[in-house]
Amino acid sequence: MKFHRAIYGMSTTLDLCNGLSSLVIENIEVGSPAGRQEFDGMWASSVTDATCKGRSDVEAVSTSATVATLNEVLEVTSETII
Repeated sequence: MKFHRAIYGMSTTLDLCNGLSSLVIENIEVGSPAGRQEFDGMWASSVTDATCKGRSDVEAVSTSATVATLNEVLEVTSETII
């Protein structure tokens, strides 16, 4: 992860659900008294992946569909994915 963790002892991540959300996470910046803040990475949650696909349960989404989502994200961003 970025230098942020070394300074503050923690990292900031946001859950992703597709390529568009990963671009938002990668490019969002917030000004604060401490300077410009941004997310250190993205969290790929199987629960969020199922929800974004309109499924009520993680078991309802195939492994290949989850891998397809991750491939979609990796095509548009270079941000760290957990």
